Amino acid sequence: MLAKKYRSKILTSTTVILTLSLHLCPVAAFSQEYLKSAITDPTVSLKCQDSLDERNKKVQHKKKLKILLARNRNLAKQIPKYKQLQLQRLRINYNSILREYYFAKSRIEDMTKDIVMQGCPGLQL
Repeated sequence: MLAKKYRSKILTSTTVILTLSLHLCPVAAFSQEYLKSAITDPTVSLKCQDSLDERNKKVQHKKKLKILLARNRNLAKQIPKYKQLQLQRLRINYNSILREYYFAKSRIEDMTKDIVMQGCPGLQL
């Protein structure tokens, strides 16, 4: 009689565990599938790739501006003192390049923040 009582409790607990596991397994499988598809979603990765490409173009532009600034500085050192007009033009040119350099630098920082906020997978800056 005692064995029959324990057998029924074991059967009911096993039934409850099986029922719960059958209900929870599809949810777990769905969540894992969703995480995989969220990371490899083509629209997100295309958007991220476009953003990264645009940022890389800005970085290349910033490097060119930095080279121009160095070149302008060297030219200003080589100009004789009696050619004031050329020196003045170089200073104006230097200031405009410097302004553009700082603008490119701030734009790159903003783009980097936007890319990080988008949550791009495999981010390498």
